[in-house]
Amino acid sequence: MARSKRSFKTGFCYHVTVRCNNREFRLIRDECREILLYALERCKAKYGFKLYGLCIMSNHVHYLLEPKQPDDLPKIMHWLNWYTAMCFNRMSLELCAEAYRKFCKRYKPKPKPERRNTWGSKKLAAIRQKMKAKKKTPGQKSLWDEWQAPMDAVQNVAKKFVLANCLNPDVVSARFEANTT
Repeated sequence: MARSKRSFKTGFCYHVTVRCNNREFRLIRDECREILLYALERCKAKYGFKLYGLCIMSNHVHYLLEPKQPDDLPKIMHWLNWYTAMCFNRMSLELCAEAYRKFCKRYKPKPKPERRNTWGSKKLAAIRQKMKAKKKTPGQKSLWDEWQAPMDAVQNVAKKFVLANCLNPDVVSARFEANTT
């Protein structure tokens, strides 16, 4: 069941609480608090609301504010939460990138050992080359070089095969007869 729509009134002060995702303690670092205060100043300049109180806890924030227009409160909170989330995400990406750069500076791969030939590797390579040549055995003959079948016999066999496997033999046999004339 949906909750009823909030009614905002002019000249009223509202207490708003915003918490971190999954109730995680993300507001512990001083940089996060500075970003939050910076975003709050930008939001005040944009929407012109009055901020009476602010309490930044380790996983949530309390605001006591009075919007200029009653319908501005959802817009204010949306913009403030969006802007701080973008800043926090960018900050975490920069921290991850810095950690990765430090890792890359410390990482030194071990040199790969030289490839050495093992016993018999040259002989095996020579045998493989001979196998690739594919010589014919003396008793093997090519079927197509020596086969002299009359063309009529080949066409008769092909016609029988097509007629046996087609959907409508009457139509196909008419095509065969048209090709022979």
